[in-house]
Amino acid sequence: MAAQEGAKSLKLMVMLKRKRREEQERRARRGDTDPRYEYIFQVLAACAGIARHQVMDHVFEENLLEEISKFLMPGQYNNMVWFYQECEESPDEKTTHEEEEEADAKSPTSPLLSQPSSGQSRRNSVVSGPTEQQHSRRNSTATQHTEDGEAEQQEPGKRMRLFVGNPRTTPLRGVCVCMTRTNPQRSVTEENVHREVNFMLLRASDDPSVLLRSVNRLLGRVFVPAVRTNPSDLDSAPGSGSARDHLLAGLRSFASSLHVSESILEERVVLAKAEEGAGEVRGLTEAQAALTQPDQVAAVERSVVTWLKQIESVLIEMEQLRQETDDAGPQDELEYWKRRMAKFKFLAEQMDSPQVRGAILMLQLARSKVLRSWKEMDARVTHNLAEAKDNVKFVYAIEEYCHPLYLNDPPGMTPYIMMLFNTVRMIHSISKYYNTSDKLSALLIKITNQMIRACQVYISCQSTASIWSQPRSDVRLKIQHCLKLHATYRSAYQKTKEKLEAMPGERPFSFSEQYVFGKFEAFCCRLNNITGLFDDIDKFSDFFEGRAECEIDRFILVIALLFL
Repeated sequence: MAAQEGAKSLKLMVMLKRKRREEQERRARRGDTDPRYEYIFQVLAACAGIARHQVMDHVFEENLLEEISKFLMPGQYNNMVWFYQECEESPDEKTTHEEEEEADAKSPTSPLLSQPSSGQSRRNSVVSGPTEQQHSRRNSTATQHTEDGEAEQQEPGKRMRLFVGNPRTTPLRGVCVCMTRTNPQRSVTEENVHREVNFMLLRASDDPSVLLRSVNRLLGRVFVPAVRTNPSDLDSAPGSGSARDHLLAGLRSFASSLHVSESILEERVVLAKAEEGAGEVRGLTEAQAALTQPDQVAAVERSVVTWLKQIESVLIEMEQLRQETDDAGPQDELEYWKRRMAKFKFLAEQMDSPQVRGAILMLQLARSKVLRSWKEMDARVTHNLAEAKDNVKFVYAIEEYCHPLYLNDPPGMTPYIMMLFNTVRMIHSISKYYNTSDKLSALLIKITNQMIRACQVYISCQSTASIWSQPRSDVRLKIQHCLKLHATYRSAYQKTKEKLEAMPGERPFSFSEQYVFGKFEAFCCRLNNITGLFDDIDKFSDFFEGRAECEIDRFILVIALLFL
């Protein structure tokens, strides 16, 4: 027994010495950091919602200082992805944790130690609270804090970790911070670290729409503009323009899908739970047995009436006149039908669930009067779902040729106009629901709106300059490109219209041309007015720049001759 107690005491002493050595090494390594590291630690602390010294403790514990050094060196890492979230402890970590807790509890009374240890366990400081005898700065990580400042207790066997992980294999359950380099070949110094190192934050939540919104904003506000404007290896490769266009189109489509998914999660309608006493009918035998209980039949009937009211409210909302902005584009049309399809599909799946089918079966056997209303409602939902699916299929065909309207300048849009109208003609000919005059007119108006918006952005240099702050020759050239786009757009419409009229058995276009092209023609009229104004300025520029005296003399001579 004495030998066992001695071995145990020796083991405790070795563990305490190791903790003191690790703490001293950690403090020594803090001296290796410079303002570049301090800047990274401060941003990580702000993103994770913890103190800066806690970030440093996590970094030293995970041995990440060397990784950060490589990230700051030229030609090394392009990015680092940080995760701050709860992680399960491995069996070895749990064993070490228990042993260190025991060591901390016994260290003040150990006969082999003359003084209590001032070190604090790495594991103990994360999982357990501070002891009465010892205190460490990392004790504050025992209880993590949320953004509202409220304490968030950790589950047993888990601890919060700040680590670098692979986003392909590491599921996001907390906070993700992605560090990227503006130019990986440039050295990061104390003066340029805030310009060379970029941070992107993603935060998981109980509401999945929060994460979808974050990724959508990153794509739309960061990645798509960066790919459009920044040079890359694609520029020198054969077919670089096509590769860049396909990449941008894919990013836009993915961002649009995220936006639609976010809207669906916020707007979806979930049928209410069945009333208490309605039960759940599974199969014909249970439905026949339930008919002998009038209270259960009445509860089921009331539940179905509640569902009918919910479905009716959805149908009324979706059948109302759409309220859209004046500058809505073709992407809004696609997203509208995708949202509509998803909403009715989710509703149809609920109406086909076992609980609802069992309730309807019971009402059929009971010959309830509610059954007729249910059949009518089911037919309306089925019709709307079929319409939305068919329209999404055809609007998807339009999307391929609408990407240039959002990504290209007017000169780059011109080659796609005729292909766009060929797709419109195809929809007009074979679509079952989308070939009506009002739907196709609304689509063409949205295409016109996006062309006008693209011309405005093109002339104003991405809304950064006015026509007066640019050379008049450059503005003239841009205006000519916009006028050419309008002429091509109008010509493609006329050619498509003539083709339909020449084909036997095909319905001709019945759109209001003023309704479709009126806004674009008014915009071109304003452009022509600007060109005329530039002509007047050029005509009289010599008069205002140096020939004023000569012109005045000639003017006086003419006046004198008139009065002679």
